[in-house]
Amino acid sequence: MIERIRMHGVSNEAMLKMLETADETVFSAYGEGIPDWQTLITFYENNQEKVKAMIQEGYQISFLTKGALKNLLRLKYCLLEQEDFDDCGDYLEIHQISEKDRQSLKQTIAKNWTIIEQPNSNMVKIELTYKPEDVKTLAKKS
Repeated sequence: MIERIRMHGVSNEAMLKMLETADETVFSAYGEGIPDWQTLITFYENNQEKVKAMIQEGYQISFLTKGALKNLLRLKYCLLEQEDFDDCGDYLEIHQISEKDRQSLKQTIAKNWTIIEQPNSNMVKIELTYKPEDVKTLAKKS
C-alpha cells in the first residue's frame, strides 16, 4: 500500500500527513487498498512509530508469493513483466537493475526469496530460498 502511494510521487512527509487525517477518501486517488485503506489507517493509529519508521527508513517484507513479488517489482521499482523481467517458472530474471535499486531490493525482499547476482552484470535472478522439493525432503527427515 505504501509503494502504491509512492508510485504516484507522494513524499514520505505527505504520506504521514495523509495518515494523520485518518480520512480514507484521501487515499482513493491511489486505487484500492489491499485489503482496504481503512486497514492502513487503523494500523497507523495503533502503531504510529512503527509506521513512521517503515515509511522513512524502509522495511523488510516477511513473506511474498510470486505474484506479490511481481507487484513489488512493478510498484516499487517500476519493472514490468516481459519487458524488464521474465517469469522463468522457478525464478524471476531481472534484465537490468540499478545498484541503488538492487541494494533496496536486498533489504526489502522477504527471506523466502534469494537474490542471485550475475557477476559483471546488472542482471539478477530471484528464486525461492526453499524450493517445494527441498521442503518435502526436509519434512521426510523430521
